[in-house]
Amino acid sequence: MKLAIALIIITSNIIFSQNDSLNYYLLNSDYDKAIVLGEKIIKKNNINEKVYIKTAHAYSTNYNFSKALNTLEKAELLYPTNNNILFSKANILYKSNRLNKSTTTINNLLKADSLNRKYLLLAMKIANAKNKYKSSLKYNNKLLFTDSTNAVFNYMAGKTSVKLKQNKEAILYFEKAIIYDSTYSDAYNWLAKVHDAYKNWDTSLYYINMAISIEPDNIIYYKQRANTNYDRTHYFRALIDFEKVLEADTNSRKISFQLGVCYQQINKHDKAHKLFLKSYSIDSTNYKINQYLGMSYYHLKQYDKAVHYIETAQKLIQPDKNIETVLQSQLAINYFNNKQYNKAIEYNKIMKQKRSRNYWYNYYIAESYYNLNNFRKAKKYYTSIDHTLPLEFEENKNAHLIIINEHLFLNNKN
Repeated sequence: MKLAIALIIITSNIIFSQNDSLNYYLLNSDYDKAIVLGEKIIKKNNINEKVYIKTAHAYSTNYNFSKALNTLEKAELLYPTNNNILFSKANILYKSNRLNKSTTTINNLLKADSLNRKYLLLAMKIANAKNKYKSSLKYNNKLLFTDSTNAVFNYMAGKTSVKLKQNKEAILYFEKAIIYDSTYSDAYNWLAKVHDAYKNWDTSLYYINMAISIEPDNIIYYKQRANTNYDRTHYFRALIDFEKVLEADTNSRKISFQLGVCYQQINKHDKAHKLFLKSYSIDSTNYKINQYLGMSYYHLKQYDKAVHYIETAQKLIQPDKNIETVLQSQLAINYFNNKQYNKAIEYNKIMKQKRSRNYWYNYYIAESYYNLNNFRKAKKYYTSIDHTLPLEFEENKNAHLIIINEHLFLNNKN
């Protein structure tokens, strides 16, 4: 009898020791050893469901989901009503992207315990993975029912509301998040983003400045502030933050481009040009990059290259009348400056039809005809300008009209 008791004690001690080793391997992310030991323990008697769950976890962390699920199926046979096993199964089904099966399993658990936070959080993850944001928000609201003052629960509800395009509701959730945790910098960041959508620039900047004051090393917040100032056309302020962001992500095509636009808007064309070239080296198929690179060549008075890149932009755009009009306008002036006068006439006439009140198109049509020695048509467009031009252009027009009138008189073509 004493021998039997001693054997039981020794066996129990071995099992406890093995469990400690299993926990140690998992804690130190040594999943291969955890799997070997877990399988060894499972083959013995007197085990509990935790060993199955831990072994399944080790398999799933090694992306061997089939063996993880197989381990849990064995556990279900022994413990068919154990909720910890079912939860582990739902979690591994979610990780292996078997979302429908995962949904079924977690819903069965929620039927028995509808306010279990662990179940609700997994249910939210699954719903988000399936883009079922209404369901996600429903689970989130149950979490808030268990603790309405939880900053994280309010924050998550705010993000889901944004995905549902319920921005007013999102603002309320994010505001509650910072009420319950005034250091929740990500909530301030999201408030800035949502207010950007409403073009509440000052409010947006207030919130993003709060986020930066809490977490001054987070480059994402500087990017958000840069975008806010960029959208409100405060380019000088935006470029300071974009410079900082570009230092952290030197290969960002978007940041290079936006920073280039900022420099172009404050007439630092050399710097803008270098940044557009960098953006182009990363993505040469983007119409906007081609367009702005073309216009940077325009500012550098390299009109042949300007024409090339704007023409490329025109070929790359999807059907969009507004964008097409902008490109046609830019080509009109660049064809003229590049001395492609027939093309300049063609595009300035296109623009004249679209923007009939803009007298500059008549001026450049007239100038193009003048340079082609088509004096009769040049006179027609010069005389159709019903506005006084800036002094330099007015003097140029009048000087050309004198030459045209003399030529037509001498050639009897009045």
